[in-house]
Amino acid sequence: MSAKFLVAVAVAAVVFGATGCGGDDSTAAPTTAPVSVPTTGEPAATAGSPAPSPSAQTSPVTQAPPADDTAAPTTYPPVGTGPVDAREYQIGDHFYFQSPTGNIKCGFLLDDNFGVGCQLRDATVIPPELPGCTPAPDRAVAAHVSGPTSEFLCLNQGIFVGIPQDGTAAGGKILPYGESIMVRGYSCMSLPDGVRCDSGRDAGFVIAADHQALF
Repeated sequence: MSAKFLVAVAVAAVVFGATGCGGDDSTAAPTTAPVSVPTTGEPAATAGSPAPSPSAQTSPVTQAPPADDTAAPTTYPPVGTGPVDAREYQIGDHFYFQSPTGNIKCGFLLDDNFGVGCQLRDATVIPPELPGCTPAPDRAVAAHVSGPTSEFLCLNQGIFVGIPQDGTAAGGKILPYGESIMVRGYSCMSLPDGVRCDSGRDAGFVIAADHQALF
């Protein structure tokens, strides 16, 4: 498991929408040609690439204590039971959904080496793996899993945010609490306290405004 700052060239940039609360949140517009740039500073925007701004952070942010990377979470419910029809969440070649509060927005980008990932519009806790991803218009805490590897990302654009098709807020169709979605072996479940995603290869993540974990 690892963490890195990621900068992407967005084909379409969308401003983070919807109001976040409690255990979820995300923002920004999707991209189809991401370029990963590890750095120890702030995420640098690619020249000529617009970086949409997430909504203003209104809650105090705290640094999460270092996590034990060897221990996988065991209290989260399983994913993949009774999945919805993924075709209802398809936008172009990808699949997107958002939490009922709109604070977490997720995308299945299986052909872009991202697997499935989610990003927060507002985060009240920042994972220790992303010390520089503090609240700012060009930063969003995110996590993704691809195959056997899961990691945290600090995004300056809406990598996992679906382009709105009908004038509604970006992010894709809402995945109700208790429902799951599965695409080519990757699964995500929407929960009242966050979103849990799994690659089907003993790897995944849990993400919410007040807690994030990799396994």
